[in-house]
Amino acid sequence: DVQTQQSVALKIMTAITTDDKRNQKANQRFMREIKISQSLQHPNILPVIDQGYMEYNGHSVPYHVTPFMKDGSLADVIEETPPWEAWTLIQTADAISQAAESLEYLHTRDPHIVHEDVKPANFLVYTIGKPERKYHLYLCDFGISRWQQPNMMASDVLGTLVFMAPEQTQGVVTPASDQYSLAVMACLMLTGKLPVQGATNDELLYAHLNE
Repeated sequence: DVQTQQSVALKIMTAITTDDKRNQKANQRFMREIKISQSLQHPNILPVIDQGYMEYNGHSVPYHVTPFMKDGSLADVIEETPPWEAWTLIQTADAISQAAESLEYLHTRDPHIVHEDVKPANFLVYTIGKPERKYHLYLCDFGISRWQQPNMMASDVLGTLVFMAPEQTQGVVTPASDQYSLAVMACLMLTGKLPVQGATNDELLYAHLNE
């Protein structure tokens, strides 16, 4: 940021020059992401600093700006220092609790907000390094999030299959879908293993639905 000299992250929607319909849908989703993000104020949710439109590759595209988190994501941390080996149980429980608090905040908005892609990669971290709190977590990336409506069905199944709730694989999205994904994440952090196994997307889908 040339005014504050702080490092920031810039997210832009890259236009698909050959597909106007996909561009329109991506633009709608991106603008919804900005609107949702700007409506949130919680210590465990990454704030939006600024937003607008800019010229990129000959297209006017939306962008938004957030703080740059130099310590990376929870996924990076898990890979470098596995919680089930290197963390205390209190530190792991604290991280899971922070994630749960961010989701509770979303799920108690009016209308409810469903994140739809809860996973370690979508929690950015700030190193604290204390016995009771190893990292401060910030939920980010509301790119496929939405406000919940009665009998809501998603037109596209979006998210990360290994963390995805059974009903979400079939287009039904509720706050419980996020909670399921958080439980998968918690299982990974506590044990180093995922509760469902599958070598292919079809096998993962079957496991979520049946196992």
